[in-house]
Amino acid sequence: MIKKNIITTSLALMGVVAVGSAHADEGQWQPHQLKQLQSEFDRVGIELPASQVADLNQYPLNAVVGLGYCSASFVSPKGLAVTNHHCAYGAIQNNSTPENNLIEKGFLAADLSKELPAGPQERLYVTEQVDDVTDRVLGNLAADLHGKERYEAIQANRKALISECESDPN
Repeated sequence: MIKKNIITTSLALMGVVAVGSAHADEGQWQPHQLKQLQSEFDRVGIELPASQVADLNQYPLNAVVGLGYCSASFVSPKGLAVTNHHCAYGAIQNNSTPENNLIEKGFLAADLSKELPAGPQERLYVTEQVDDVTDRVLGNLAADLHGKERYEAIQANRKALISECESDPN
């Protein structure tokens, strides 16, 4: 069932990418923008509603995680995530020794207790919310700001937003 869902989601997301490039809608879509694509979903035969694909709390987006340098997907309810080999290479190296070179011989955990940690600095980032902060970044800028002054004002607004977000205990 999970494999079927992963395949269905992959095909759906590939369809979105194909639709986007066919109409020169280049770039990455933010989740809130996907709702606009329902007619395109219908046209190309994607059965998932765009509203579901856009919802961070529903499948498939609730399975997508970031590693800070790559993306990954949850593939089990216990938190197992899968990513590309080049993304996991450092974790494989971290668990290898000269006597037990996992890069050369591979590794398969027989059960949950045999799984290896990715490393002390590794983190999975789960997006819980996406907000358009354009107005908060640009809203209070004076119309006569240009060049370096405008850049510095934008940076100050961005830093204030980041600080606000990072200080939120949730």
